[in-house]
Amino acid sequence: MKKGLSAVLAFAITFFGISVTYAGVIGDPTPQLQQAVDNYVQAYGVEEGMSAVTLSVSAPGINPITVASGCKEKAYPDLNPPVPCTPVSTSDLYQIGSNTKVFMAVILLQLEAEHVQNFNINDKVSQYLTLPAQWQNEGGNDVTVKQMLNMTGGIPAYDDNQQFVVDLTHNLNRQFTQADLINYAGQLPMMFTPGTKWYYSNTSYILAGMLIEKLTGHSVKYEIQQRIFNRYGLNTMYYEPHAYPGNLYGQMVHGYMEEEELADYIPMGTDMTAYNLSWASSAGAIVSTTSDVLKWVQALYTSPALLAPQQRQELESLVSTATGQPIVKPTPSDPSAYGLGIFSLLVSGQVVYSYEGGTMAYREIYVYFPEENIVITAGLNSESDIDHALQLVSTAYTILTNNTLPGLATAKMTPPSLAHSWH
Repeated sequence: MKKGLSAVLAFAITFFGISVTYAGVIGDPTPQLQQAVDNYVQAYGVEEGMSAVTLSVSAPGINPITVASGCKEKAYPDLNPPVPCTPVSTSDLYQIGSNTKVFMAVILLQLEAEHVQNFNINDKVSQYLTLPAQWQNEGGNDVTVKQMLNMTGGIPAYDDNQQFVVDLTHNLNRQFTQADLINYAGQLPMMFTPGTKWYYSNTSYILAGMLIEKLTGHSVKYEIQQRIFNRYGLNTMYYEPHAYPGNLYGQMVHGYMEEEELADYIPMGTDMTAYNLSWASSAGAIVSTTSDVLKWVQALYTSPALLAPQQRQELESLVSTATGQPIVKPTPSDPSAYGLGIFSLLVSGQVVYSYEGGTMAYREIYVYFPEENIVITAGLNSESDIDHALQLVSTAYTILTNNTLPGLATAKMTPPSLAHSWH
């Protein structure tokens, strides 16, 4: 709910037990943002099984700000010898999970604009890639690239195959190929007739990565580096679908598995940092500082150089996550929509763009507020059944604007029944 001017001038908000009074967005909000992350770690560290949070924000009238709180890995001072706290740095890296997906969508849209092999996102995926035989018998050859990217293709998720979960968790160092992941998905039937429903499938973006390589003759890593990382100065963002090189591993905030669903395979609290992201590949294998995620989100939604107008319109063309049918924007009765690798939500009357990507040990969330041109992103070093990250985003929004969006802290991007172990 927006506050009137008189309310803003004498506005007080309590967050995580701390009360702060503001007199408008004047001066440096860094101390309040630092207090917010400090309080988050204190309030939810044990509950979420995490030890570190990094928060980055941008808003008109201020330079981008990044604050961090907690320990780079969990501290155990009572052990003999003790494990001390290494304070997390704003330059440390988190896995950003499915925030990777929109990079694939953007590259494919760029290839469309460049008329590479006369590619069009309305082409059928089967024009370029051979799909599993079972899918071909169930209408899979009719899935368009756009349906693949907006999750209306009916493509099953490889991580829904129990054998994949067993194989992954029994050998966390395994190097999965794209073909391996497609083979797991190919053992499952199509979810529905293409274009009739919406279903979140990581497989769709493995196929997107394969399509990029088919069209360009280059690896996804090469294309993402040349087209995006280099052009936008994302110098602390890396696409790493394999075991980390030693120098990169040293920059990682340690991440912890805290999901009950996987506890039969991996003990709760296991440090997952050393294990490679080949299982996520083009669906989720980027690692980054939160400050570079912030820079990327700004470019994604505001840079005219990233995408031509037609391709930007395609990126932001939405379907309802409830029905899979096209909608212009989220509405009170249909508040969650998906574009090409992006979510759009209606939150307390305001349309925002948001994504929370997760792996088996990390979460990275962003929210972009178009009305105010504000971006807030946060990295957390656990993948937990309990998740209060949107509360932190809500607190940061209030610090920056002196306004509240009451529905932000509890917003849902997907129906709970469609939530996956790794988003």
